[in-house]
Amino acid sequence: MILNLMEKLEGYPGPRYKNQGLGSGEEFRDTFLLPAFDGAVSNDEELTVNMDGSP
Repeated sequence: MILNLMEKLEGYPGPRYKNQGLGSGEEFRDTFLLPAFDGAVSNDEELTVNMDGSP
């Protein structure tokens, strides 16, 4: 399974925590990264996080 960051993110990353503003690392983890990780684990697949083109 491949998670392409540039398909999920817009612009530059935000703050670390959700309560600090939009586009946070915490929001990314909860919305994209953990579901992709859980899906890969449940399907016994490797998860690749593609960061090509990210700011």
